[in-house]
Amino acid sequence: MDRSIDRTEKRARMFLAAAIIHVFERTGVHKELSHQELSFYISRLMNRTRQGLTVMEGHVPHINKADSLAKVVVTELQEKYGSMLKNMLPQQYLAVEDFVVLCLQKHAKKWFQKREKKNSHKWAVFFKGLVIIIVFFACYIVFITCMAMGLLVV
Repeated sequence: MDRSIDRTEKRARMFLAAAIIHVFERTGVHKELSHQELSFYISRLMNRTRQGLTVMEGHVPHINKADSLAKVVVTELQEKYGSMLKNMLPQQYLAVEDFVVLCLQKHAKKWFQKREKKNSHKWAVFFKGLVIIIVFFACYIVFITCMAMGLLVV
């Protein structure tokens, strides 16, 4: 159980880190900061974002979806800050950072819930199919039994 939680936690952190990197690429922040500053900033944002999220085991979207999450987050950031966003993110203003974290949490929750619904839908389809198979075999057994007892002549 601990391994799957660790794996889920790692996947969630990788997904968030990738989303933050894509946010920085889309806003040009990665060009304004040194590698060390960028690494520290990504780590700080990821840890703050992760604190507000609960992730069920196996409900982390694939890392390829991180760019889509980043696109939504950047759109919301641009709506709020406009052209000033390019200058505000590299300065690491606390208010901007708080808003980035809130946007990431809000939209990441939606992604995690989508994944959860998708997984639960797969199980629902599986169990419906299983019930149909069981009912079919039960009817077949009743049919064979009735024929064996002479109650049904074909």
